[in-house]
Amino acid sequence: MKLLCFFLLCLCSQALVSPRGNNCTDQLALLSFKSMLSSGPSSLLASWNTSNHFCSWPGVVCGHQQPVRVIALRMGTFNLSGLISPFLGNLSFLKELDLHGNQLVGKIPPELGHLGGLQVLNVSLNYLQGSIPVTLQVCAKLTSLDLSNNYLQGEIPSEMGTLKKLVFLNLEKNGLSGEIPQSLAGCFPSEIWLCTTIDYLLDNNFFDGIVPPEVGRLGALDWLQLNSNSLKAKEPKDWDFLSALTNCSQLQALQFSNNKFGGFLPRSLSNLSASLTTLILDGNTISGSIPEDIALFILLMLLKLLICRRKRKINTSTNSMQGYPMISYSQLVSATNGFSAINFLGSGSFGAVYKGELSGEEVESTKLIAVKVLKLQTPKAHKSFTTECEALRNTRHRNLVKIITICSGIDSTWDDFKAIVYDFMPNGSLESWLHQDANDHQAEQRYLNIYDRVTILLDVAYALDYLHCHGLKPVVHCDLKSSNVLLDADMVAHVGDFGLAKILVKRSSSLQQSTSSMGFRGTIGYAAPG
Repeated sequence: MKLLCFFLLCLCSQALVSPRGNNCTDQLALLSFKSMLSSGPSSLLASWNTSNHFCSWPGVVCGHQQPVRVIALRMGTFNLSGLISPFLGNLSFLKELDLHGNQLVGKIPPELGHLGGLQVLNVSLNYLQGSIPVTLQVCAKLTSLDLSNNYLQGEIPSEMGTLKKLVFLNLEKNGLSGEIPQSLAGCFPSEIWLCTTIDYLLDNNFFDGIVPPEVGRLGALDWLQLNSNSLKAKEPKDWDFLSALTNCSQLQALQFSNNKFGGFLPRSLSNLSASLTTLILDGNTISGSIPEDIALFILLMLLKLLICRRKRKINTSTNSMQGYPMISYSQLVSATNGFSAINFLGSGSFGAVYKGELSGEEVESTKLIAVKVLKLQTPKAHKSFTTECEALRNTRHRNLVKIITICSGIDSTWDDFKAIVYDFMPNGSLESWLHQDANDHQAEQRYLNIYDRVTILLDVAYALDYLHCHGLKPVVHCDLKSSNVLLDADMVAHVGDFGLAKILVKRSSSLQQSTSSMGFRGTIGYAAPG
């Protein structure tokens, strides 16, 4: 019996280095993926174990060939947190990897480049950092790549221009920089133009330079979105891309607002596709006259945008915002230097936090702030925003983080935008003092003696006592952990992040929850039982 077990173990070990692998490889890869994740007690991964076949596990799709192999992982909005395992690169038959809408952190594993048959990769709406792996160029069958709404940095690898079947590329709302590679715009063979459309969404990054005129080779280009970057056009030749786009007969939307485009608007604009329905150019320093052929079109679009803006303003005005002075999106952009990576402080389940400097009528004098930008695409983020405003609206205590103001409106791409502005805590979180990063050069200067630790414990206890017993309504935090305890310049502790809080109201002789349930609350390892 022992000999048989040893033989089976050898077979599975051999599968890890086999270029083709087998279904034992797939099972080990999936279990490795699970081991690097954390999720709630009712997790969909609870049934991921050897007591049943991996093809029956939630999110796993297998093909019909024998032996059966994994061809897709469809795990969008599975409430997963943790790292993406590099062992997913061993799923050699994988065609689709969809992990969008979770709380995944770390980097995109370069081992995903081993998936030569991959056609769809979607890791959007997570908290991934690092750069785009150059190894993705090996995924020659890739047709759809969505890395949007993360914290990726660096340049787009020019090698991605070898992905000749890529027809959907979404990199919006990251921290990517550099020029848009010419190779990315000129890699599509003509036969693709006849059967599909191409969408490029690159807005809300830090791309600079000019738009390469090679973009005009994308004959099937349907949507080009470049808003909120640092792209420029000063000389007439810098506008060559606009003339090149006249070759794109299917173009429906062209957006490059809030960049550094200047000079005169070329007359070739009037030669763009007759299918064009969206043209957004605001937030630049363009001069000259509007070509007569599209003047009427632009007037109609302006009317449409004004109607949309009015509707958005009505929809985003809610009772939960009362009691706070409002601040505009553009003011927060200015305060945080465009939500730059330099000002990035960290991220949580429902949003990212940036350091900023606020001045003007909203505050008495210039002061440092922390801006929490909600990821509204994340499930329950809207609820988190409302709950935090409700919880802190009528609380006043020296050991609670103070809300200065809020922002509820639309951003430069007309998407809903919500942010909460707090006092900035220069000494960071308690977690950063207790679990120091080995690469942190200030680590030697950060030390908490026994007196400091007891003082912080008392500060937190005072905050909880106030929340539970002395506020206008009892509030239960539900996610108290070291990363949610912030330290000011005098090392006074302040409890923050009330996105999961419960507000209790008295009804007869009992206390009941006044906010709707959000299911499991808190962080695994910190949440109270029950």
